[in-house]
Amino acid sequence: MSEKKKIVINIEEKENVDGVNIKKSSRSQSLEKHQHKVSDHIDDFYNKKEFNSIDRPQSKGLGWGGVLIIAIIFGLIAGFISTIFILQRQEIELPFGIKIDTREFSSNQGQKVIEEKNITITSEDYLINLRTELQGKIVRIFPAKIVSSDTSLSFLEQIYAPWQTLGLGVILSSDGWLMTTVNLKEGENYIALSGNNKILSIEQVISDPISNVNFLKIADQDLPFITLAKAKEALPGTTVVIFDKFRNLYSVKISNPTAITVHKTEDLVRSADNFSDYLHLDKETSILSFPNGLLFNPEGSLLGLVSNDKVISAWHLPNCLNYISEKGKMIRLHLGIDYIEVNEASGILNPYFKDLTYGVIVYGAPLSGSPADEAGLKNADVIIKVDGLILGSEQNLTYLVQEKFPGDQINLTVLRQGKEIEFNIILEEKEEKEI
Repeated sequence: MSEKKKIVINIEEKENVDGVNIKKSSRSQSLEKHQHKVSDHIDDFYNKKEFNSIDRPQSKGLGWGGVLIIAIIFGLIAGFISTIFILQRQEIELPFGIKIDTREFSSNQGQKVIEEKNITITSEDYLINLRTELQGKIVRIFPAKIVSSDTSLSFLEQIYAPWQTLGLGVILSSDGWLMTTVNLKEGENYIALSGNNKILSIEQVISDPISNVNFLKIADQDLPFITLAKAKEALPGTTVVIFDKFRNLYSVKISNPTAITVHKTEDLVRSADNFSDYLHLDKETSILSFPNGLLFNPEGSLLGLVSNDKVISAWHLPNCLNYISEKGKMIRLHLGIDYIEVNEASGILNPYFKDLTYGVIVYGAPLSGSPADEAGLKNADVIIKVDGLILGSEQNLTYLVQEKFPGDQINLTVLRQGKEIEFNIILEEKEEKEI
């Protein structure tokens, strides 16, 4: 058997292995020469200095990633510029008649715009200005700190601390009449603390048992005083301001300025002698969070006072101070009838009522001996006018009665079974036992 010989093939060099000569093939040699030529050509191209930069290939480019980054940067810049442009305009007009009110998208905290007396101001500025304007017209009510020979108070105990505040009050007149819904107990002593922390001694308290409002007399004179707003100044949806008992301010909205609480049909019955409607705020606002607080409109007029779970409307009270000044006590006018408003009495089948669109229906017989009873009003009479004013959404019977004085005459136009009758009635003061 012949001996096997190991053969190593290396195409890079010519070798003699155990006497066997291996040579590169002509094809391999040709390929090698071609590769060397290509390599020399590339080196020569990149080492040239005399060619245009446009013709020169780039060793590295932006690629799609670089293009995307540049597009994002330019997009952010354009968005920033557009935002500034939009925020500087209150309204933007788009094609096809589309309009966008940019104020609707403003933040409620600090960016909310309020139009007041043709001046546009931010909500913070508005609240600060209103607080400053009303500071001298609002007081805080405290239990009086009594110091006698039998008692002594330390330095800190003598201070009227904010947490001891019972509630707020307002100055009604320059001669020292105040008004508050704070429950003042008979036999207890109280003081009012002014906006500049002056202690005001309360000399007299007169209570209105119908509205639960207390009128307080102090000795000070020449005081700044608030004005009472009217019902027509409190439109649904209006933004107003409420002060809590610590004089913090909150923006709220009116839902209904003359609402009544109805849990059963009998709650629709109103009295000409007593107010039964109250000012309601938006459903997001809990009145219980503002005990004995105050509600103001943007012009600084008093809209109402918080009492328990109700806002007593300011337009219930315009004659109260006049009564007190003239009579030295709180009085109410007495007509002596209950009634249901026609616009709240849908579904009545009686032909005398079903076609009515305004007025009030006398509910039950007038109170015996009352001015209405003496004048001859009857159950189911329909009062359509008071002093020539049509009773409806803008004219309320109770308001028209209570804005008069004892001894004043009131003219009622009444429909009785389709026939129109005129009544001239002299109003009386309501007895305290009736109140």
